[in-house]
This record gives sequence, structure tokens and C-alpha cells, in this order.
Amino acid sequence: MDYPEPLAHESLLVRRGRRSGLFTMVAVHSTARGPALGGCRMWTYDDARAAVRDVLRLSRAMTFKAAVAGLPLGGGKGVIMLPAGHAPPAGETRRDVLLDFGETVAALDGAYITAEDVGTSDRDMAVIAETTDHVAGLAVETGSSGDPSPWTALGVQCAIEVACERTFGSSSPTSTRASARSRTSSARPGPIRTRPCRPTWTCSPRARSAACSTTTRSPGCAAG
Repeated sequence: MDYPEPLAHESLLVRRGRRSGLFTMVAVHSTARGPALGGCRMWTYDDARAAVRDVLRLSRAMTFKAAVAGLPLGGGKGVIMLPAGHAPPAGETRRDVLLDFGETVAALDGAYITAEDVGTSDRDMAVIAETTDHVAGLAVETGSSGDPSPWTALGVQCAIEVACERTFGSSSPTSTRASARSRTSSARPGPIRTRPCRPTWTCSPRARSAACSTTTRSPGCAAG
């Protein structure tokens, strides 16, 4: 099987955790605009090549995402590789792999800032923060930006609005309805809801050409 992915990155670090024995990896695509920001994805992969391909492509996308949002940040991504068929770790086993990932982040000395992604939460970020200061998305109560998943959902809604506009000629067709399964923290499935395509907030015309624009942007909103 081919795993094509352009290698145009500043760095790719792959380490086997000394506690968990699992592979943790970080890809930094660009720091031209600032430190690379991107979430930590805990996911199952058939083999290490697939995990490396994922971290490379996701970090590259984060560079463009941060640039479109006008943030002084670059693009990076983290992956905790779970073997195929491996259930998400819990308890002390989970803590071990998160500490291992934190050491991988720390090894990059500030070039990469991690946050939540699929399979991780703000509680996981608190564990990672025990081994590195380069963590975003910590609980709001600690003075950090909190769980970025609501802002990820906001971006998805903006994309749905644009799709409706391009497909049906209007972003608010009253007869068009869309079904979506909501997800909390990019990890846990929620109930299926059906609603009009038009969301309850509006993207500006300029924003619809590239990305969603809101009047209140979370500091961690690009960490998807």
C-alpha cells in the first residue's frame, strides 16, 4: 500500500514512550508565523506508516488553518499511535502514555504547542502539562482557553452554510434540512439532530470565501 504525503516539514519526531511502550509523534510543518499549534490525536492505526502519514498531513493543514485565521502561529500536530484493535487506554496506562507524549512535546523546546484533538480532552492536557509548559486547551478554571471543540463545531457549521449556498444557491433554503451527528471533544458521539441548513449565526461574505469569522474567537480555536 502506498502512503504518499509530501515531506515539506521542519521536523518530525517519533519516539517510543519509555512508560507505555507506545509510539508518540509530533510533526512541525512550519514556524514561519510563530510556534506550531495543533492538537494531540489519540487514534488506532494499522501500522506506523499510517500514523506518520496522518501526523504529516494534519500538521500541514494546521499551517494553512492558522494563516487563514490570521493567527501568529504555525502548523503542527501530535499523534499517539494505538495499535489496530487496541482500546483507548484508561487509568494509569492512559496517564503513562500522556506523560510520554508530553516528553515528546518538551523535546521540541517550544517549537510545537499541543492541545485537544480526537481522543483527548482537557483532563488529558492537564496530565501532559506535568511534563511540558507547551500546552493549550487547559481547563478555563486554570486561566487557559478551555476545550476547543465548540469552536471546531462552529467551523463545521460555517462549512455547512457555505455548502448549502454553493449547492442550493442560498445559505438559508427553508425546505432543505441537514442531519448531523454531534460530537463532544471531537471524540464522543452524540445524538443525531435534524435542523434547517441555516445556522443561528451568520458568516460574513468575506469569511465565506475562506473561513468562518466570529466576533468572539477563542485563543485555542485553531487547535483543531
